[in-house]
Amino acid sequence: MPKRGSFRTKWALMGITAVLCVVWLYLYFDSVRQRRRAEQVLSDLIVFPFATADFALVRDITLRHGGGPIRSNLEQVSSTCTPRDCEFEVSILPAETRLLRDQKRFLRALDLTGQYLGFHPWMVTVTFTVRDGSLQHSRTTVEQERIGRSGDYSGLILISYSVDTDRTATPYSDAEYPGSDYAVTRPHVTGGPTDVLQVWTVPKPSGAWKRAFDIHLDCLTAVLRGCVDFRGLAPSAWADYEASRDSMQFGTRGPSQP
Repeated sequence: MPKRGSFRTKWALMGITAVLCVVWLYLYFDSVRQRRRAEQVLSDLIVFPFATADFALVRDITLRHGGGPIRSNLEQVSSTCTPRDCEFEVSILPAETRLLRDQKRFLRALDLTGQYLGFHPWMVTVTFTVRDGSLQHSRTTVEQERIGRSGDYSGLILISYSVDTDRTATPYSDAEYPGSDYAVTRPHVTGGPTDVLQVWTVPKPSGAWKRAFDIHLDCLTAVLRGCVDFRGLAPSAWADYEASRDSMQFGTRGPSQP
């Protein structure tokens, strides 16, 4: 009898292991598939005419990548999307990130379990703001959470890279930073440990803005390691930030102009 019980336990453990392996493989390959979708979006953004895009072009690129209109900030009462006022969003995330968003009650436990199994929740989001028939602003964000160290802290850390394009001016196009149409900043973020790099740009014929979309997403699906820093995630923007910081021309928060 003990031998039969041991036999059943062995098969039960093997069955559980097999199920876990299948789940792990599903989550991994889904993450890779979603990453390739995100790479296609970024590829299209590099050649997208931000400076001249109208409502139709924004709508087409959004629908092509599975996105759609979202509620306007200016019209909270009505969700109608019109060329006069509309916001579009493309959001790409793998199954494990979606699971964490849906299971908020067990968020931390599931998150830590996934991290130790080699998964790092990530998301790529692109938003477009259309006003009076023309694209006025866009934001592209790449985020991933991983276990790491920051000073005396050891635990979950968010790495976030964003690119803001504007038709007319960036927050740095003022008296202090005249004529800047490409600025790379690394702001301090309050709250949980977060590593942030931001690019603010006005797409102009010079093409400097395209450096902001030199984004490598391979680290999003790298098992165990994940995205460690911006050298691998956004190499051109990071090089511009370092050049600006080292030159001390505008201080640590100033713009970088290649």
